[in-house]
This record gives sequence, C-alpha cells and structure tokens, in this order.
Amino acid sequence: AVVSTQSGHYGRDSEVVEVLNNESGSGLRAYCFLRVTTGDEMSVRSKFALITWIGPDVPPLKKAKVSTEKGLVKKVVENFSCEIQASDIEDVTLDKIVNEAKRCGGANYGVGK
Repeated sequence: AVVSTQSGHYGRDSEVVEVLNNESGSGLRAYCFLRVTTGDEMSVRSKFALITWIGPDVPPLKKAKVSTEKGLVKKVVENFSCEIQASDIEDVTLDKIVNEAKRCGGANYGVGK
C-alpha cells in the first residue's frame, strides 16, 4: 500500500531533498508531488512535478513494485507537468526540478533582456 508520510510547504533548502539524501533515503521508495513556481517577466505560473525516488539501496523486488505503486499514485495525483524518476540525489536538486518544470511547461519568452 502507498501511504502518505509527510506533507507541507518546503522552502529553497528543501527538506524533501534532505530526507532523500540522508541514510534512510538510500533504502527508500518515495513519491513526491511538488509545486514549482516558474515563469518570466511576462507571467508567473505554478507547475507540478511528480518525483519517483528509488534509493540506491532498495532491493530488486521492491524496485519492481514501483511500477504498480506509481500507477496507484497517478490515480490520486492526476495533474502534473513533469515526471522525474531518480535514484541519484544529484537528479533531485531544487534547481534541476525547477528547470525540468520550465522545460515541460512550454513557452518561456521573457522580454528579451
């Protein structure tokens, strides 16, 4: 079963990334739904990212369960701009998540400065 263990508002030094980066994160399967504010001088908009974390120490059978669990998560969390699957903490830095949300979000014109 998929169980929500944590929710809340996280700042620039995201606690989500800290949880994944510590010792308990290496053996963890986690699904994170994050709101990212993106845009340019012309408009600001919120995008949502679904992050599937499979820690490097997760046993193979538990890794295999991710495909089934992710289907359940997607039934609850239906609207997201980008999906990121990661097993390396370098893949889930806040800057990379924001850049991926921008890339998936379409136009990002700015005023040409």
